[in-house]
Amino acid sequence: WYVIFFFFFKQKTAYEIYQCDWSSDVCSSDLLIELMRNRRGESGIVFFATTAGVDRMYSRLHAAGWNVGRYYGTKMPTALKSEQQTAFMTGKHPIMLCTNAFGLGIDKADVRWCVHYDPPATISEWVQEFGRCGRDGAQAAVYAFFKNARDGVRARRFLIESEYPPLRLLRCVWTYPLGEAGGFCGTASGLVKAACRAAGERMLGYE
Repeated sequence: WYVIFFFFFKQKTAYEIYQCDWSSDVCSSDLLIELMRNRRGESGIVFFATTAGVDRMYSRLHAAGWNVGRYYGTKMPTALKSEQQTAFMTGKHPIMLCTNAFGLGIDKADVRWCVHYDPPATISEWVQEFGRCGRDGAQAAVYAFFKNARDGVRARRFLIESEYPPLRLLRCVWTYPLGEAGGFCGTASGLVKAACRAAGERMLGYE
């Protein structure tokens, strides 16, 4: 069963989801370029799961003569991020390739379309990000690419595992008996240290 709540859909916005059953990233990038050609001259945003994905597509599009910008989080110098954001807002770069680091506080009314090149982490993230197009009330379009599960899920799993503790450590934190937590000193940090030892994990700041 699939349950879809329609309350978050916007009026005058078309939604298209593409199932990309391809083993090669070339086919999905070709689809993106086709969509961009069909919407040439309009402002749009393309979301990627990783900075590497942004850089690969930027290199390909830039080499082909497309006028695009790029934006991501901590790996990009602050001055360059500011420059890229300004170029997008003023229309110098009508298309922005980015991770979800882009968009917070962005209020550009004439964004006509957005693409999620990789699956978003959650439905709420998807809704928040495609909400950046069509803010002027005119027609807009939302596109999402879902490749064979292997590619999209692998990228998301990597990001989740990088951001959150492993499940076995969380289990230890909740279930490890305090009486057996060797060296437990009655503090939260002492419990985490003991749980780390029990789970065979190392965590920065608790070693």
